[in-house]
This record gives sequence, structure tokens and C-alpha cells, in this order.
Amino acid sequence: MKNPIVPINNGFELQPYLLGDQRYAMHPWLMVPFSFTGMSTPAQHFYNCKHVQGRLSIERAFGLLKARFRILENGINFFVGWAGKLVHATCILHNVIVKNRLDHDDVASALEPVLRRERAAKNLRMRRQGSPDRPDSGHEVRDALVAYIMSRNT
Repeated sequence: MKNPIVPINNGFELQPYLLGDQRYAMHPWLMVPFSFTGMSTPAQHFYNCKHVQGRLSIERAFGLLKARFRILENGINFFVGWAGKLVHATCILHNVIVKNRLDHDDVASALEPVLRRERAAKNLRMRRQGSPDRPDSGHEVRDALVAYIMSRNT
């Protein structure tokens, strides 16, 4: 999107925003529905209906992506700055698969070498840093850091 700012209502510039449910606080970048107790006009009710439709569409789309790309199944465990790029990449891949009528198994087998390399790199990182699943891994990292600091200062 080259210019995500959309002028609306007498020049008000609408910035990109996220849709959240009532559990979230309202922010300029996060739109939430009106509460049922605070909803007094037909316009507010209509907004809530459109808000729900939008959120359901997004949830269905993410459901499709999560079913197709296992990397998204348990949340995005990457640097937060990469999350948008990862979702964008999976959307592009999904569209390529649909447009070219590719079989899921063909795509999975084509991606297998990449996944193997990623698993190997992850295993190497875990061996170097300690497994995040093991409670003592933090101690291993700290001990290695202490040894490094001591070697530089003796």
C-alpha cells in the first residue's frame, strides 16, 4: 500500500488501524466496538455490525493461513518487527498457490529443503544458547557469559 492514509469526512485523514474486541482499550491505531451499554444510535449499531464482519473475515483468513503454513500455528515466535513481513509473505504464497492451482503436497515438498535448513539452524542456535524448554538453559547462557567476561578481563 503506497499511501495508507485515506482522507474521509471533510479532510480527516484516516490512518491504518487494527480491529480489536472489547477486551482492548481504544487507541488511534486500534478500533474496538461500542459497548452494548454505550451503544445508543443506529449508526453505532451499524458500526458494530461492520466491525464484527471485518473481524470475522480476518479470523477466517488467518485460519486459512494457519492451516496452510504451520509456522503460524502457535503464534509468531520471531522478533516482533518480522511478524508483519511473515504474514505478508504467507499471504503472497497463499495467493500464488491458489492462482496456480498448486497442490498443497507439491508446495510442502518444494518447501521441505528450506524447512530442513531452518530446523538445522534453529537446532544449532538452541545448542549454542541452550534450549528454551529447559529450565537450566538460562543458567548455561549466564555461565557462558561469565566465562567470556572473565576471559576478556584477565
